[in-house]
Amino acid sequence: MQYMGKEWSRYVHLTLVGLLVWVGSTQSAWSFSDTGDRWNSQCISRLSEGGFVSGYPDGTFRPNNTVTRTEFAVLMLNIFPYFSRKRVPATFTDVDRNYWGYSAIQGASARQFFTGYPDGTFRPQQPIPRVQATLVVANALSLISPDNPNEFLQQSFEDSDRIPDYGKIGVAAATLGGLVVNYPNVKQLRPNDNATRGEIAALLCRVLGYDETLEDRYVVRGQWRLAFPPSRGGFREFREGLSPYYWEGKYGYLNRNGDRVIPHQFVSADLFDEGLAAVSIPNEEVLRSRETDFEGNAIPAENEELWGYIDREGNWVIQPQLHEARRFSEGLAVVKIDGRYGYINPNGEMAIEPQYQMAQSFSEGLAPVLTETGWQFIDPKGTIVTTIDFSGTIYPLVDGMAKIETGNQVGYINREGEVVIEPQFSRWTTGSFSEGLLPVFLENAWGFIDRQGEVAIAPNYQMAGSFSEGLAPVKIDEKWGFINNRGEMVISPQFYAPVGAPPENNPDVRIFPANITVARPFSEGLAAVQVGQKAGFIDREGNFVIPPLFTEVESFSDGLARVKLGGTWALEGGNFVPQVMVFEDYRTVPEGGTWVYIRHPQP
Repeated sequence: MQYMGKEWSRYVHLTLVGLLVWVGSTQSAWSFSDTGDRWNSQCISRLSEGGFVSGYPDGTFRPNNTVTRTEFAVLMLNIFPYFSRKRVPATFTDVDRNYWGYSAIQGASARQFFTGYPDGTFRPQQPIPRVQATLVVANALSLISPDNPNEFLQQSFEDSDRIPDYGKIGVAAATLGGLVVNYPNVKQLRPNDNATRGEIAALLCRVLGYDETLEDRYVVRGQWRLAFPPSRGGFREFREGLSPYYWEGKYGYLNRNGDRVIPHQFVSADLFDEGLAAVSIPNEEVLRSRETDFEGNAIPAENEELWGYIDREGNWVIQPQLHEARRFSEGLAVVKIDGRYGYINPNGEMAIEPQYQMAQSFSEGLAPVLTETGWQFIDPKGTIVTTIDFSGTIYPLVDGMAKIETGNQVGYINREGEVVIEPQFSRWTTGSFSEGLLPVFLENAWGFIDRQGEVAIAPNYQMAGSFSEGLAPVKIDEKWGFINNRGEMVISPQFYAPVGAPPENNPDVRIFPANITVARPFSEGLAAVQVGQKAGFIDREGNFVIPPLFTEVESFSDGLARVKLGGTWALEGGNFVPQVMVFEDYRTVPEGGTWVYIRHPQP
């Protein structure tokens, strides 16, 4: 996207490289003649080094110059280039089609970044006040405001009475999310002052997660922190510093700064392990030869994807020629060729030829494989170590024990293939022991067994999760709490799934709560929990470290956690009952919102 015109170089001086090229010189920040000793010089330097900002032809940055509403509209489109349009853009009476910023203003309006003024104007040349810039960013990010924004703002700023009513909720949300920077007095918001280029740069550094570039004394401390803009967001956990992301029907990878370091080009993509990730591309030969049904639609065929492995720079290390590929573990990865499983090494050499009906990853020096004669443990050379007398499914070893599953029941064997715990527990049982205990379903309730199969914590719970960091989530009377390894309730049951209000025309219908994980095991000192329609993170004492501000949350991993900003919980129609001519059973389901990553509060 480009915006051309004679006035371009006069108006656009703060943009992101990639969609808009900043006309002017490309000096690094340390060469700007007017930023060296400024309070935000490191921030400007980081933005310049990353190619996000540039300066004027005379070598200056001019941090005290103001930013117009049009310039900020351009900036918003570049910060959030992947945001989709939400509405038909407004027609502003003072923005002519020939105006250089017309397309940017239309794009910002369509994405609901800007709404304009009540009189139908946009006022494109007007310098944008600090309150408006803050509000626009807060709305774009779907940031959450505290329940009492007025009181919160009074506690945060000495001049909160100057904040216009239209901006209070947005400013409170941005403050809560740690985006607000006030120089020279952190308690003075100066909401109606025109925002300068230097101040916009500081806001941009907070949005991009460049927290280290600004002194803490100028940052209004929030109760949570965005890791990077949601327009760059990943969709799964990080592993070895990278996470797959999905865009325009393809997968790529982003790093912990949110940079899309490997472009989206793969049909499927797995997490990195041991420096490599399994990815796939279309198998064009198979796709061309697919048969069609009577309506002319292609019938799915086997091996529609070809799998290979890439390194952290996105280079092919093992060419896409495999029909299935899994993560590396202990130097080998399970692969499938022509219906048989084998193992490949990081050099692309077949370490153990494809010969098995089923194969699991190596763990603790052994891997379970299934042949025509049954299950076996093999070593990394493919030598049979143990023959296992079991006809179900066997999973990799964890701490000397492997889960076995037959029908709907689960048990465990040791590395010698001997059954340690007979299959007797529900298949809902989690995969492996954690801290010596395993949650199992028995006697119509959940409890915990030890590694000998003995009941360690009596089955007193509606549901239970794994132990982690000395605690485990359990459910009693529809609410979740946490117990220690002696079965003592440490954090009382108080977390629960969202349940919507019944339809107005039938207040007596049954409403089932959302089918989500309400309380996750502790990770990095915090546990992700749900409190009705909001979710946050608690410490081991049950105190909220990050308040319940989000629609959904997931556990912290590698210093980051996925949370959902915005969105709502709605009712999904249930079973139609002819006798009363209504849907009786409804389930609460999430609608809308944006998944983003936040930083751990104690990095």
